[in-house]
Amino acid sequence: EEMLATKYALWWSPSGKYLAFVQFNDSDIPVIEYSYFGEDQYPRKIIIPYPKAGAKNPTVKVFIVDTIYAEVFGLKEVPVPPVIASSDHYFTWLTWVTDTRICVQWLKRIQNFSVLAICDFKENSNTWECPESQQHIEESQTGWAGGFFVSAPYFTSDSSSYYKIFSDKNGYKHIHYINGSVENAIQITSGEWEAIYIFRVTNDAIFYSSNEFEGYPGRRNIYKISIGSKPVRKQCITCNLRKERCQYYTARFSERSKYYALICYGPGIPISTLFENHGDRELRVLEDNGELQSALQEIKLPKEEINKLEVDGITLWYKMLLPPQFDRSKKYPLLIQVYGGPCSQNVKETFSISWITYLASKEGIVVALVDGRGTAYQGDKILHAVYRRLGVYEVEDQISAVK
Repeated sequence: EEMLATKYALWWSPSGKYLAFVQFNDSDIPVIEYSYFGEDQYPRKIIIPYPKAGAKNPTVKVFIVDTIYAEVFGLKEVPVPPVIASSDHYFTWLTWVTDTRICVQWLKRIQNFSVLAICDFKENSNTWECPESQQHIEESQTGWAGGFFVSAPYFTSDSSSYYKIFSDKNGYKHIHYINGSVENAIQITSGEWEAIYIFRVTNDAIFYSSNEFEGYPGRRNIYKISIGSKPVRKQCITCNLRKERCQYYTARFSERSKYYALICYGPGIPISTLFENHGDRELRVLEDNGELQSALQEIKLPKEEINKLEVDGITLWYKMLLPPQFDRSKKYPLLIQVYGGPCSQNVKETFSISWITYLASKEGIVVALVDGRGTAYQGDKILHAVYRRLGVYEVEDQISAVK
């Protein structure tokens, strides 16, 4: 969960001939136990291997099998780069480039040093080799490499060069083009905002999300940036598309990128639409949540207010849920919903109904959420402030914001 954010750890090659998978061995890991009270008369004991800080970690290996000739060739292990294998480490992701080329990413346990290894299948020896010349290092001097996860590469049609998101010299995460070495990477996007995710790389464009629009870290708009032409042209596909309703998007592309779906998560009621890539033409609404809209007509929801304040040179973004009949001349009880885990974000322009929605709308309570130091998508200065000092600034910033 914490390393892959999925319960799956296997990847098919483009043609389906090869299958890559990860083997985790947690047999030597200390365990935690708890009782599960289900339908049986007696509780059931649950045992989970659970490494804590400083405890032994599971060992991890990457294997590839030829599904057509599995019995003949057997499993082939992908070697771990020596600079990683010499100490505790994590496997973070695997990307198939072609049927005979993969990209594996590794991370030291301290999480400030990552290696992207490009590995090729050698028929004469029937092995996967990852030469040092094809190993690209991402290292941070101030905190974690990447964000919550080290970003995945998006390879071009030459199967060698790729685009990847990592921190620039100013500490903001942006798209870079790597063709050879990371040291000579070409920066594609720039500014005091962050590129969040690359959705698709085609022959002439990169589609990605960022929080650039109007300077709100809690937004996600979809951008299209041209490649292979000068000057480079950048277009925001979603910034002014249903602007009041939608400022937090993700996207899904068809296999050949002829079509894409835009999924809006808020701040209004979510809506999904289908677009044609050529001309970015909207074809149809896939889901507008009309039934939800009708159901909410008779319900007085709280008003949401997103803004920022400056405290000792630190920008703290906050969201407030205000009772429907809020009167600024009156006093209200204030509840702070606290969470400040590294690389998290609470202040987002998304639609949600939860316990705090009820408290604001029914009980007349003002609810506030604050993104303090250690939270994400505002640059490494904010994110890395809590590196190796967890639990200090997070508390201070919540108290300062309330004051």
